[in-house]
Amino acid sequence: MYRDRLTELRGGNQGYNQINDSQYDEAYGNGRSNDYGGGYSSRNNGGSSYSSRNNGDSYNSRSNRGYNSTPESSGYSRNGGDTDVASQYSGRINNLNSDIKALWDYIDRLDSLYNRNYNEVRRAETAENARRIAELEERVTAEIQKITNQLKSIKAEGERISNPRDKRMVLSQVNNASNNLKKVFDSYNDKRIKYTEQGRNKMIRQYQIIHKDATQEEAERYVDSHPGGALQVIK
Repeated sequence: MYRDRLTELRGGNQGYNQINDSQYDEAYGNGRSNDYGGGYSSRNNGGSSYSSRNNGDSYNSRSNRGYNSTPESSGYSRNGGDTDVASQYSGRINNLNSDIKALWDYIDRLDSLYNRNYNEVRRAETAENARRIAELEERVTAEIQKITNQLKSIKAEGERISNPRDKRMVLSQVNNASNNLKKVFDSYNDKRIKYTEQGRNKMIRQYQIIHKDATQEEAERYVDSHPGGALQVIK
């Protein structure tokens, strides 16, 4: 339902609390339908069960960079030695920051599709836009979850570094990357809330055009019980 969906989405903006706190709902990253609901309030300790439909996407090409591997040196486990442990982690975190930066392009594309679909009145074009929106939302959701898991993993490794200087540097970089990811997440969730609200208001207006004697309350009640219904599109 639209009202339930908006409640869940609004709850998401308050639930993201950096990499060292609760972040995502357990359902975050699971395969979703075209419903735009889904809170993001508690950490997904089990990792993402999302299976990407875009295996050729440029994001996935980064999977071979060794995000999950610890530095292959004695410095990781023996208090630094001759190896600058922090520098080894910097490369991994910089790669994640590049992925985070690239997410903004996807969010811009989503925003464009949201606006296009809101203004579209032709059924075929609306259906195609909705399909593309669903694919991009799944892609962004999966990428956010992947980066979150990688940052959590690096943070856990950083906590085990015995050299205080290296430990501080690694954890500081993880925190900065987490802040960058939070900005992406907040923007993404805000745009989804706006899109859902626009869709609800559009459907209410269409209902009132068809049912001229309907009150505002009647129109809202119908829309909230029939999200995604035929009234979303003017035939």
